[in-house]
Amino acid sequence: MQPDLSKINNATLRPDANQRRHSNNAYELLRNSFIPGVVVDMQTGNVEAMGAKASLYMNGQPCDVRDLLMLRPRDIDKIEYHDIPTGKYSNDRTAINFVVKQYRYGGYVTAKAQQTIGYGRGIYDLATTLNHGRNTYSVFAGIDNAKVSGNEAISDESFRFDTPLNRHIKQVSDYKRNGQYVQVRHQYQGQKNYLTTKLTLVNSDMPYNRVVGTSDVAYLYYMQQFKNKWTLSAISQYNFSHNNVTTDYTQRGERIVRSFVNDGNTHHFSEIVGLSCRISQWAGIGGDIHLTIASIYCYSI
Repeated sequence: MQPDLSKINNATLRPDANQRRHSNNAYELLRNSFIPGVVVDMQTGNVEAMGAKASLYMNGQPCDVRDLLMLRPRDIDKIEYHDIPTGKYSNDRTAINFVVKQYRYGGYVTAKAQQTIGYGRGIYDLATTLNHGRNTYSVFAGIDNAKVSGNEAISDESFRFDTPLNRHIKQVSDYKRNGQYVQVRHQYQGQKNYLTTKLTLVNSDMPYNRVVGTSDVAYLYYMQQFKNKWTLSAISQYNFSHNNVTTDYTQRGERIVRSFVNDGNTHHFSEIVGLSCRISQWAGIGGDIHLTIASIYCYSI
């Protein structure tokens, strides 16, 4: 199916009913929109345009993979594609903005499940959103479990030396991973300002490899527009990760000769403040002025 070029105006695409009906989330809707030069990888969640990774936005604000995976196609009003970004997107090589419909009241609950047979993996996601006035409250939660047993890799090698050497290698491995995540988000949409706060908790456990990891992320985004064409934006983020890795060294598979434990904590702070101004058109020439200040601090224990 080719895109309806009559619906594209200034790099803006309005998906039709058929495209929405055959899509389960924002990624699939973007893929089914068939925007020339845009490639969507449904396995990794990466979006490329013009040979490079595209920056993704929702209502003009940066968003992550989870936001788009749980976004219903019916809630997307239009998709803006910027192959030569200007304004707030001028720092990006290419940018794609999902303009989402604004609801004053109401909400919904979405559940998704994927279970494979043969290769033991199950992915279960739950999302709920509540709109009240200019505020939107969302909760995302999910489980990703995988277990594979009895993997075998066999190889035979022959070396033609003066004394021939034959080597037979057989490797048997088992794999198991348990993952869970929870994200709580609040958004406020004003006429001239926008506020987003998010708290994300992620846990990953690989018992066969004796690896346990947790990650906590606190995120805040604020944007304010002024009448004199100035725009102020600020991002603050804190990321804490804890990784516990235990490695055993054995001799001929008989006994443990050494056990190494890495119990590390990492703290990451970042703040970014941006100030931009749109220059009025004069003699057919216009543009934007941007000033960005970033501060990043990271330490490990």
